[in-house]
This record gives sequence, C-alpha cells and structure tokens, in this order.
Amino acid sequence: TSDRSTNEQTRSILRILEDETNRLNILIRNLNALLLVDSGTMVQKIEIQQHSIGKIIRQCTGSVSRFAKMRNVKIRTMIADDLPDIACDEEYTIKAIQNILFNAVVFSPMESDVTILVRDEDYEMRVSIIDCGDGIDYDEHLKIFEKFYRGKTAKKLDIPGFGLGLYVAKKLIEAMDGNITMLSRPGEGSQFNIRLPLEHF
Repeated sequence: TSDRSTNEQTRSILRILEDETNRLNILIRNLNALLLVDSGTMVQKIEIQQHSIGKIIRQCTGSVSRFAKMRNVKIRTMIADDLPDIACDEEYTIKAIQNILFNAVVFSPMESDVTILVRDEDYEMRVSIIDCGDGIDYDEHLKIFEKFYRGKTAKKLDIPGFGLGLYVAKKLIEAMDGNITMLSRPGEGSQFNIRLPLEHF
C-alpha cells in the first residue's frame, strides 16, 4: 500500500511538472512572437505559400494532445479529406491555432470535449475551435484579444498566464490577411473562428 501511494504521488508530481513545462514552452513561443509583432519585423518574415490545412491541424493537435490527455479532455476534429490548400505562413498558422487550442483545453472542464471544425467557405478556409468551458461575459468580448488582458474566468479559476495567447494569435492571423472572431455566452462555452484565404493576391 505504501509503494502504491508513493507511485501515485510520483505520477502526480510528474503530471504537474509536464503541465508547467507545456505552459512555459508556450509562453516562450508567445514572447518570441510578441517581439516580432511589437518590433514591426513580423510582416517582413512572413513566407506565404500553399499549405495543407489538414497537415497543419494534425501538427497542432499533436502538440496539445498530451496536455489534453492529462486533463481528460478529448480533442475531436471534423475535417474533410478533399479540402483545398490555404495561402499562409505555416509556422505562424500553427502558432496561432495552437494558442487558441491550448486555451480551449485549459478552460474546458475535466472529461469534456474540444472540437475543431474545418470548412471551405467560398474563398476562405474557416477553422472553428469550440470548447465546453464557462464562456466569456459580454463585457469582455472586445477586450479578450488585447495584449496582457486576462479574463474573469482565468482569475476565478486561478489559471496561470500572461494574457498573450489570444493577442499573439490575432496578430499572426491578421498578418496573413485572415481574421479571428469569437462567439461566446456565459455558461455555454466559446467558439473561436479563424478565417484564412485560399489564395494570396
């Protein structure tokens, strides 16, 4: 019994360390992206090419899946096999989607689902990330993408962070002629919609 208890405590400590490592890695990536955004050099570094949205989504889910598993959150993807490529900077797109997906997992309750829905809409590709969290108050809808802004739910649940993830994601997507919008009601979760062009003009 003593050995079993020790093993459980060890596993618990390892899970906490892995959780904090994931957060630290994302923070470092966001700080690097923030430097590019604020220095004005981000646009100069963009390399727009045609990329498979399916491949990008798989990379994003792969990087967040272990963290989601620790929280017993299941990431579901709904994506067709014959979608056209999108015009984007692959690295920036992955960073942006990862940020939103990570947030969705963090703010979702244990043993819930996060859904990624990908659709081809006219001349755009829409990536929707839908969670089952507490939702976002109406008075925060215009603030949530501001730099360093931390929402009421993050403070209430004592979720660590610096308020950079959504700000960086928005700047990255807008730099590629895309946009991010949000739909959310208190108590009903949130849906973040990323739209990126199919072609670069």
